[in-house]
Amino acid sequence: MSRFLSSLNHLMDASSRVLQVRVCSTAVAKVKHHKTFNVSRATARVLSRGHPWILPDAESDDPTDFRPGSQVRVQGPKGQELGWARIEGKGPIAARMWARAGTSAGDEAEEVDARVKAALSSRYALSEKGSARLSVDGESYTEALRLIHGEADRLPGLSLDRLGPLLRVGIWGAVGEALLSRVVDRLQVHLGVFAQSEPQPIIEVRYQPPKAGSGRAAVRWRELPPKTWLSEHFEASGRVNVFERGLAFGVEPGLVEPARPRPGVGLFLDQRENRARMAKRARRGGRWLNLFAHTGAFSVALLAAGADRVVSVDLSAAYLKWLEQNLKLNRNRGVDVTRHDSIRHEGRRYLNALEGAERFSGIVVDPPTAAAAGRHYWSIRKDLEPLLGDCFKRLEPGGVLLVCRNDRFEPSALRSLVETAAARVGVALSKVEIAGPGPDFPRLKGFPEGEPFTGVVAERL
Repeated sequence: MSRFLSSLNHLMDASSRVLQVRVCSTAVAKVKHHKTFNVSRATARVLSRGHPWILPDAESDDPTDFRPGSQVRVQGPKGQELGWARIEGKGPIAARMWARAGTSAGDEAEEVDARVKAALSSRYALSEKGSARLSVDGESYTEALRLIHGEADRLPGLSLDRLGPLLRVGIWGAVGEALLSRVVDRLQVHLGVFAQSEPQPIIEVRYQPPKAGSGRAAVRWRELPPKTWLSEHFEASGRVNVFERGLAFGVEPGLVEPARPRPGVGLFLDQRENRARMAKRARRGGRWLNLFAHTGAFSVALLAAGADRVVSVDLSAAYLKWLEQNLKLNRNRGVDVTRHDSIRHEGRRYLNALEGAERFSGIVVDPPTAAAAGRHYWSIRKDLEPLLGDCFKRLEPGGVLLVCRNDRFEPSALRSLVETAAARVGVALSKVEIAGPGPDFPRLKGFPEGEPFTGVVAERL
């Protein structure tokens, strides 16, 4: 099988090279093959703080003068060496850093091999304990996690998720495209404990979709698996079942709508640690509320842990239906569906309609940044604080509130907002803690754009 895969990769790489030659031959007159990319003083200052993106500005070189995906030396306005980058070209990002000043860019093949190996080795360490461990007592435990997290794993423009029996690679522009073949080749070498008996099929998701008329879908298999494999792992809905902490969830990798690339699959992998954190509290029982419930991953985790009752609120009928299916998947894993209520409603209006004495042991608030809410429009910047005030009023003494936001909000600022919301409704807090993504989503200092969300857990006195 490995010999077949190597041959397949070789053929696909060869095809890619032919295509590149054809494209480049028509554009060679327009492209200047410079080796140095000069940046402005402002950009040099941002890079010195650790940010991995070079944004276009009037005082920096024009990225369209360079071949997309190519490697260039980055130089400041006074000739200072800032490292090496890879060109994106026209768009909101001019280039992505590849190596910092004082380090060698190295041989590309060796560098990619080392970086893929390092990323997977760190996930291997996670697979042996905690919420990300692979198995417990011989049974699958967690098989849905981030294996490569782009710039934070020094593989800019790429993400890689394991979703049960398959891998899902996200490709963000020309840099990710340029690295893709080498990264995939090294995956088959270094996947190790994450691999099945045979190499896992790969779904490619291009977040800059191919041009109209190209005949290429934005979401597609790198190599179409056999029909027997597809029928074994895929449901008629286009979903695949995966395990997280011993619980089953249906995820949709994107093939249902291949022209619409989306980061989400119906399960937020970055919230695994928070689901574990809330489940630990739910062992005491109590009534729990999951606002903006999405497909109900928190609800499933709370019920399986021992919550007496869970109420899931969401405006989307489709998500609530998906949620019910996830509950049914776990009926033999401690989830009693009779202890759950699905309610189609807008979060704040649901809280305001509750009877006066109704309280919860815990509330989960993980809202979108912006969304239509019936005749109203939800904006996290405007509406989150008053919503949290309503939540605190419905939280029983000793109860906990998890709140998250995914709009690059600083953890300290979210903590302050939570404390202010509680104070305004006269609720005292005994504890407020930061609750960010799991370790398979490593943080890169100076790069808030790379952080999926900010989270805080507050406990009422």
